[in-house]
Amino acid sequence: MEAQATIITYKGPAVLERIVLAAGLAGAIVASQLLPGYPAEWRALLPLAVLALGLWTTIGAYFATVAVLAYPLWALSPYLMGLFVALALVPHRLILQHLALVLLVVWSPALALGRVELAIPVLVGALAGARRGAFAGALAALWIKGYAAMSGNPLDLLLIQGNPGSPAGVTERFAGAESLDTLRLIVAPFMPNSSELLGNLLQIAALAGAGAVAGWLANWGRARIVLHDLDDTPPIWQRLAGRLFWTAILPVGSATVALGAALLLVPFAVGRPLSDLGLHEAGALLLTKGALGGGLVLALLGGILLLQPLPPGVPRRTGRKAAAQPLPLPPLDLSAVQTGRFVPSWAAEAGLVAPLPTPDGAAVGSDYTIEDSLTTEAGTPATEPGATVTELPAAPSPPVRRMAPPAREIAIELD
Repeated sequence: MEAQATIITYKGPAVLERIVLAAGLAGAIVASQLLPGYPAEWRALLPLAVLALGLWTTIGAYFATVAVLAYPLWALSPYLMGLFVALALVPHRLILQHLALVLLVVWSPALALGRVELAIPVLVGALAGARRGAFAGALAALWIKGYAAMSGNPLDLLLIQGNPGSPAGVTERFAGAESLDTLRLIVAPFMPNSSELLGNLLQIAALAGAGAVAGWLANWGRARIVLHDLDDTPPIWQRLAGRLFWTAILPVGSATVALGAALLLVPFAVGRPLSDLGLHEAGALLLTKGALGGGLVLALLGGILLLQPLPPGVPRRTGRKAAAQPLPLPPLDLSAVQTGRFVPSWAAEAGLVAPLPTPDGAAVGSDYTIEDSLTTEAGTPATEPGATVTELPAAPSPPVRRMAPPAREIAIELD
């Protein structure tokens, strides 16, 4: 049913898309908290310049954003700046193809401040499919944990209740670090021991699974409503309600519940709890994040669904189709026969035309033949009674061929 799901797509105008991407790039500069590395008079100008450039060209705005963020990163750590530039420029073609997804991942630490970071994989999965939803969930969890690791904060998603890091914490942690030390300071917090490494991997997999579940259910719901509309067209309100339920409420609710259950089960799967929260407090935290994130995703999906045009309806089936009436055939063209000197016997017997009269009053189809007609027209007197006529040897008369009805090819085009 994957092919059917592509019938319903979420697509906006190119201008609106550029506006959203430009705002996302400019907002990422502000949310990075790196603008204090510039003089005061430049801090407001740089995001506005990126925003204006993004309205004209998204590619130029992306490279401008990389350049704006690279300078303050150099002040924090030259090696961090080199790593950032490499990650931003080497796969830039792939990033530009999926820039909206990348921006959501970049924004995940700022979204964690509002406790809606769990909405990223669910939103991407519901809009872009299971594969992209899984990638978005895994990358968002990895970036949140990585930012927390670079700032020296806990990596457990159950303990992150605000911004996972800050530039001040990064500066303090990487002060005086060499190239290998920089990599060690980033990677080491993920694996202090085997239990925490497994727990971090399971939490990343939980967010990836939530995106995949949301994407699969959304695609299944789209295929279901398309097949239902082809079979019978419900009223407009019922069609909108069906789309909202099958492509928004069901996938978002199911993915959010599955994600919350998975994050609660991770501490028990590794053999010891990874957080200092109890089960009640952890459940309340996940319930809050799930409600906020799920509500935000439902509001976005509902607005998108209302802006999308509905597919054309199909007339309702009121009953069985009436039996097809036979199409009237055009009349036979008998002009060639009617203007001739004889009438075919099959036409005379069928009553289509009247037999031609003969000099003796006989009708064609009796003993009067074409030879008699030709003899009469040539001026040969008819034989009178008692007249002597020298009889010539009778030549065998050719057999009289009866003309068959002309073959007609009739092409009937049915609607």
